[in-house]
Amino acid sequence: MDSDSMQKKVSISGMSFLQEKVSIMGVPFYAGSLEALVHHLIDLAQSEKNNRCIHPADAHVLVHADKDASYKNLLQNSYLNLSDGMPI
Repeated sequence: MDSDSMQKKVSISGMSFLQEKVSIMGVPFYAGSLEALVHHLIDLAQSEKNNRCIHPADAHVLVHADKDASYKNLLQNSYLNLSDGMPI
């Protein structure tokens, strides 16, 4: 992974999920496998009562975040940003 890559281990009800992330224009995106993501989201839905903010984001979202610091901050602090489209 390149220098903009990040990894964070999250534990949900005794299970761990390695969140592999890559930063694009200062916004962290999930970069792990689809299979791991699906299992994690199912576990999360079954084990927690807390809400989590998950954003599907495309190139338009990144352009908007680049122009609006408060929106970029929202994306930077969300639980997961998922790439929505081939350009990302």
